[in-house]
Amino acid sequence: MSTRHLILVFTTLFVQIALVGRSDAITIDAFEGTQQLTAMKNSPASATFAGEKIIGGVRSVHARITNSGDGFLNLQTSGGLIRHSQDALVSGQSIVVWDGDSVPDDSIFPSSPLGLNSLDLTQDNADRFVLHIKSFDYAFGTPINLTFYIWDAESRFSFVNLPLTESIQDGLKEILFTDFAAGPGSLGAADFTKVGAIVLIINGLSPDVDLTLDHLTTNGECDIIPVNGLAKKDLCGVCAGDNSSCSDCKDVPNGTALPGTTCETGDIGLCSPGTYDGACKCVSDNPPTAEQCDGIDNDCNGQVDDGVVCLTCQKIATAEISFELDHGAKQHERLIKQMVAKLTGVDRSKKTAKYSKKTLEQAHTLQVRNWVLSWTLPPQIYTCSASPLCTQVSNTEILDEYRTHSEELRQIGLQVAKRLKKVKVKTNPFLKRNQKLHDANIALANTVPLSTSVCTSYPET
Repeated sequence: MSTRHLILVFTTLFVQIALVGRSDAITIDAFEGTQQLTAMKNSPASATFAGEKIIGGVRSVHARITNSGDGFLNLQTSGGLIRHSQDALVSGQSIVVWDGDSVPDDSIFPSSPLGLNSLDLTQDNADRFVLHIKSFDYAFGTPINLTFYIWDAESRFSFVNLPLTESIQDGLKEILFTDFAAGPGSLGAADFTKVGAIVLIINGLSPDVDLTLDHLTTNGECDIIPVNGLAKKDLCGVCAGDNSSCSDCKDVPNGTALPGTTCETGDIGLCSPGTYDGACKCVSDNPPTAEQCDGIDNDCNGQVDDGVVCLTCQKIATAEISFELDHGAKQHERLIKQMVAKLTGVDRSKKTAKYSKKTLEQAHTLQVRNWVLSWTLPPQIYTCSASPLCTQVSNTEILDEYRTHSEELRQIGLQVAKRLKKVKVKTNPFLKRNQKLHDANIALANTVPLSTSVCTSYPET
């Protein structure tokens, strides 16, 4: 594509607007500080300048003459302006690089293409660069060409050309990020959310042109140099802020935990509910009081009714339950004896006799063990409120073993019923009685409290 064709294409991409007032966003460079470069034929000049109002903290500049003319090319920054000026016989280039290091650069390939640390130029909703032009003389009707290069964290780069084809006084040019095209040899277009370096080339193709730039920004919401890469508004609406200016008492930006609202003090029980005071301190609505015998942790020490004698108990007489549990086990053994007697009355084989003897021994062992367990339970069980006067003794092991043996007796009954069925004896009455006895014993065991309170003393009941 010819240079003339490029100029015609890219001229349609930009809009010049009269500069009535500045509408700055992320500042690339305010061109503060003084730098003076003078390039002569075969003698280019380079320098760097560090400043707070330069993106990345450092600006690298390079000036060189590109024809054989005698004379000078001057590149100067001073008073918030950068001025490119060519003598009457001189054509030349000025290269400005922002890559965060102090190494002078003299081409579109910066020494540190990742130096801006993946800066997101779009973070404050920017979508274009804004170049503030103080003046361009358009000497002898000859244009000057500006080329911008953007490098990203993946070492890809994009570029766009901006030809100035008329004189300008206090104007600006807007350059859309979407107008940048992938550079020759780049593995794709640069990512404007991960910018590593920015390069501006001022190409004075014709002699005796003068260009003065005011400053270079984006069009986003934040008029700042990015701080640690951040330029967007925080949740409080402050550019590059830390959300602290509108944080509530819980450090939540725009939160609802404000003075006068409820809070949790971090204390225990009644003392937990509180209200934020003017200094955002959570003050308890219920300060600790002396402990009382009321089931409440009045002094908020994590213990209820401590330090006071306070005991309420429920007494359950379990002797009758123990008798019924013992009787239920004996009834189950008696049923098995009846079933075995029925079996041996029909089948008089030695094999059946041997089986019957063994079965009766097993049933008796289980009945005796459940008899012992039934009377191992205390004759009366106390269930008391939590108190340092009492400890809890579990009944679970006794009850679980009783239930297990009851199930084993039921299984023995089922096995004997199978043998009765083989010899043509009706088993339904036996099976029903076998299940009913087991269910009754289990239900009775379930009425026993799982633990008993053993206390140093008990209240009158």
